[in-house]
Amino acid sequence: MRITRKLKFGILLCRKGQVVEEDMFANNETTPDFEAFLNSIGEKIALKGYTGFAGGLDLKGMLFL
Repeated sequence: MRITRKLKFGILLCRKGQVVEEDMFANNETTPDFEAFLNSIGEKIALKGYTGFAGGLDLKGMLFL
């Protein structure tokens, strides 16, 4: 049995009136509730210069959880 230890998933903020994922991906700011949720499930790391497993994420300077 093989156990996968590296997972990749995304969490999008869906603001009122947003119905397509392109709009959600374009969000540049969060809300206090969204920040609280993200803080409850993990910690943020800067991806610029990150050398660990990034699961195909862009490492050019974004901040991700």
